[in-house]
Amino acid sequence: MIKQNFIDLFVGQKLYKFRKQAKRSRIDVAAAIGVQPETLLEFETGTERVPADVLLQLSKVLQCDVREFFSGLVSKGAASNATAVGAVMASETTEEVEVATLLRNFSRVEDQKARSVILSLVAAYAENENAKDR
Repeated sequence: MIKQNFIDLFVGQKLYKFRKQAKRSRIDVAAAIGVQPETLLEFETGTERVPADVLLQLSKVLQCDVREFFSGLVSKGAASNATAVGAVMASETTEEVEVATLLRNFSRVEDQKARSVILSLVAAYAENENAKDR
C-alpha cells in the first residue's frame, strides 16, 4: 500500500465518478481491465495509485479522455495536502464525497466480522429508508 496523497485521492474520485456516469459496476469494470474488484475499490478510494497503463485502459473502458482524470487538479506549491483534498472535494457533489469517504474508510477496516456487520447495518438502514418512502 502506498502513502495516500491528494492526487491519488483526486484521481480515485474521478474514476468513481466516471464509472458511475457510465453506469458500470465495479465488478464489470475490474474484469474489463483485468484486476480484482477490490483493487478497483482501492484505486477509487485513493488507497492505491492507478498505474499509467491501467489509467489508459480505464479511459477506454469508461469512454473518457485520459486527461479527464486530472481535469480540475490545480497544483499550488504552497498548498498543503489537506487544502488540496478540500479543494478536490469541493468540486464534487456531496453524495460523491460521502460515497468516496465511506469507501475509503471501509477499505481500511481489516476485520472481516466488522466489515460484515457494517455492510449489514448499511443494508438494514437503506431498507428501512426505502420502506418509509412507500
